Amino acid sequence: ALRADSLFHRLRRAGLHADLCNAYPRPYFEALRRGRRIPGAVAMAAQASGLPLHTRADLLAGQALSADFTGAAWREHFDDPQVPLLSPRQAGMRLAALTQTRPFTFFEYWLSDVAGHRRERPAALRLLADLDGVLGGLLAAWDFQHGLIVLTSDHGNLEDLRVRHHTRNPVPLLLIGAPALRARFRRFALQNLCHLAPAIQYFLAMR
Repeated sequence: ALRADSLFHRLRRAGLHADLCNAYPRPYFEALRRGRRIPGAVAMAAQASGLPLHTRADLLAGQALSADFTGAAWREHFDDPQVPLLSPRQAGMRLAALTQTRPFTFFEYWLSDVAGHRRERPAALRLLADLDGVLGGLLAAWDFQHGLIVLTSDHGNLEDLRVRHHTRNPVPLLLIGAPALRARFRRFALQNLCHLAPAIQYFLAMR
């Protein structure tokens, strides 16, 4: 299904442009080319639908975001001082700007999953503080009358650092936007993660 019928595929067939705005470093592409790793589910779905993955060049041009939002990881792990260093608030405002170019923009935030598996409370709290700053910047720059933010996860993890594995706790779905936009999104049944992609399709088709 990821290679043939993901949400990215469905939006493309409907004539709606989408974007996965994560930037991927050169070692990631090298590992794919050499067969040393496979793309994650979101990247695989995007690529299979014909969407190119964003690169370092896109990150430098302000057309993508690093997985940690700020770019600090690129400087630390890839020794790349040319990557702009953003504050969490600036990163959130950039994310808001990136959503203006297409009907649907997806950002995959997986560092919370890593933090949950590692069970390091101080690091997890720093991560949540950064995420809070990103959301603050995103909301400060958001056009509430014309755009809807959908925030959710495919599983729990970080909320319970007593365990290393994914939890079975119910995952919240946050809708941020004008009341009319939230109401339009909720017209589609939303009981579990399987309903999210159809709801997004329905919402965008009604615009």
